Amino acid sequence: MDTPILNNRQLRPILLGIVLILTANICYYTEDSIPIYITLSGVGMLLILFRYLRVTNYKIFIEPFIVWVTVLYTMYFIYGFLFSNGGLFNWDMLLFTYVSNIVLYLALRIIITREDWISILIKPIGMTVIIISILIFTNDITGVVVAENETRFGGSLSGNVNSVAVYLGVLSMFVCYHYAKTKNKVTLGLLFLCFAFMLLTGSKKAIIIILCDLFIYLKISKQKALAFLVFVCAIVGGTIMVMQVPLLYNIIGHRVQDLFFQVFGIGTGSYSSASDMSSSIRKDLIFEALEIYLKDPLFYLTGGGWNAFSANSHYHNLAYYSHCNYTEMLCTFGLLGTSMYYFPLFTIYKKVGRLNASRDEYYFSMIITLMMFLLSFFMVIFSDVCIVYLPYIILFLLVERGKLYRQSSND
Repeated sequence: MDTPILNNRQLRPILLGIVLILTANICYYTEDSIPIYITLSGVGMLLILFRYLRVTNYKIFIEPFIVWVTVLYTMYFIYGFLFSNGGLFNWDMLLFTYVSNIVLYLALRIIITREDWISILIKPIGMTVIIISILIFTNDITGVVVAENETRFGGSLSGNVNSVAVYLGVLSMFVCYHYAKTKNKVTLGLLFLCFAFMLLTGSKKAIIIILCDLFIYLKISKQKALAFLVFVCAIVGGTIMVMQVPLLYNIIGHRVQDLFFQVFGIGTGSYSSASDMSSSIRKDLIFEALEIYLKDPLFYLTGGGWNAFSANSHYHNLAYYSHCNYTEMLCTFGLLGTSMYYFPLFTIYKKVGRLNASRDEYYFSMIITLMMFLLSFFMVIFSDVCIVYLPYIILFLLVERGKLYRQSSND
């Protein structure tokens, strides 16, 4: 596809549309605020579509990401409608998320043609980070989630505190990439905001994402000695802060310590039974999902249908899920459906390295892919909001960018 390069003024509706979609998905995807979510997302999608269709003469070109995500959501709908084990199947919100993914791809497809694409993309992402920070501060400073001496921020936004940490973490990857390339002080401030509010959610996933951010900085920064020093100091200093500052220890430090005790079997919970039970139950759910998948040969290829895990779990609760994308997809869609999700990501990542001339973009794609594969162990991603598909969108677009580079070089 020969996508025209738009100037900054022409890009404004697209950038505003991205802000609205990201803000809606991160802040308003709750039962009480669904009307706000639909309105903001809908307006954002219309802004993007009108601009995109105008610059492409009202054509939408079918590219690999659109094919991949369409096949996936078709599978979700087939399993949800025809092979359901009961429980809730939110087909309407899945359809809305599918359209959101397509529109986000089209928006970023326009941006990626610019040589300074990350400097363009950081504008809507930075604005979204500021909005999230303001909402967490204003909503949760007086109405925090309090349980067994824990104070965790972010519960007023979409999903739960763990979801907010991941959504904010996805944005932080782009913020960190931009800072590593430009050393812009405003971007550094945005990155500190991301780190602060991710930690304040109390989610252990925030630690994984922050480590991935630091690796981005280490690999992309041109000043290698300084970058390594910052990398080491950030890890050592961050560990000391999380474990020694009472506020941070009460929110996340003891949770990380409890997880460490459980994994290595060296002690008992350090602070609260709630955090101790969290990791233990998640581990039990994942192992039970593997048992459910492996005990029935009919599950191996095609899975047991929508809500297969929760229907067969000893918890006997259709609201339960295995808290792991790999096991949840194996139980639901089998090896065939799980491969349809992950195999194209492996192949498209290999193409980034083969087609893309930019070393920085290759390392960025490597780390965001690694982050999503790691997060897949700790959460169910496939049916989540479009924000978790954003790294995949960038992965596919970096291949398209590499094709454009090859084409221009040959010309």
